[in-house]
Amino acid sequence: MDLQMQTKASENSRLQSATSELRAETSRLQSQLGDAQARISSLEAALARATASLQEAQRGGEGYAALQTRFTTLVSEHDKLMVIHTSDQAMLAQLRSEAANFERLTADAAERTRELENKIVVITQDRDTA
Repeated sequence: MDLQMQTKASENSRLQSATSELRAETSRLQSQLGDAQARISSLEAALARATASLQEAQRGGEGYAALQTRFTTLVSEHDKLMVIHTSDQAMLAQLRSEAANFERLTADAAERTRELENKIVVITQDRDTA
């Protein structure tokens, strides 16, 4: 019985360690998710500034050619920002998926730990009554 209890305790310890590692990985992924969201916010702010600049240029009475040049530049910048934004959105979706997977694994490990703890209690009770 002692060997069985040691084996269960060892497995319990391993599962607790794995749970801690999964929580650390989840925390890292959530940090990356925050970074990606900050980049998206920054890109959206840059797009808003570009739009405001275009509106200001239109109000400023600049000639059609100057407006066309500025508009073309702004459209080009917008396209670049959208490529980055799309990439960030894909990364964000991937991070959310990975975080959900790690949360599921953490919950599974916690459940397995509870099962092992219950088995250890039963084994200990059986040994004490024997």
